[in-house]
Amino acid sequence: MKDPKFLFVDDDSDSREIIAGALRDMGFEVDEAENAEAVLILLDQAEYDVLITDVEMTGMSGLELVRRARAQPDHPYVVVMSGTARVKEVLATGVEDFVPKPISLGKFLDMF
Repeated sequence: MKDPKFLFVDDDSDSREIIAGALRDMGFEVDEAENAEAVLILLDQAEYDVLITDVEMTGMSGLELVRRARAQPDHPYVVVMSGTARVKEVLATGVEDFVPKPISLGKFLDMF
């Protein structure tokens, strides 16, 4: 089985650097985006196995992104991170996993 290809979106550049960097250090291929609109473009251009998104972002919210991403025929496994969103609201979008912020990087990476 091949290693999963990740797409990570967060409007916080520090979060992107830390989490995407840690996934790369583990040997995974990771593309990054700073907003949901960029993710939708990337999803049209390439296949991803895992989409990791924050909820609160400038522009389109992570929850709206999840709804749109999951509407695609071969949608990726979706992990949502949030420090503010209500868990029930996030889970209602059909996500596969929810990670509360602040993230414990070690526990987060153990998911993969």
